[in-house]
Amino acid sequence: MERQSNVLPLDAARNEGRFYGKLVRGKGPLNGVQRVGFLLVGSLICSWSIFIVIGAFPRFFGSIGLAPALTSDKSISMVYLPFAAALLFLGLTIIGRAIVPSTRNP
Repeated sequence: MERQSNVLPLDAARNEGRFYGKLVRGKGPLNGVQRVGFLLVGSLICSWSIFIVIGAFPRFFGSIGLAPALTSDKSISMVYLPFAAALLFLGLTIIGRAIVPSTRNP
């Protein structure tokens, strides 16, 4: 027999919204668990952007020892480069938010 969840859907949505709001706005101090979570989310976003760049330049990364999967259409992978740059900036911003302590009051 399964137990009933005591978390209401609106409460779960509010908690998730609070997490993403704190991630984007960056207001208020972070505790240790939030810092680790921000660090993990930021590193995930940065690694995603790095994989996009690796897919755009397979010969260069193949020469330094990485073997990316070759794509059939090179022009499509070049379209993703601005997106990868924005993702890298966002990931580094989130990582910086996790590392640097906040001096603002909540």
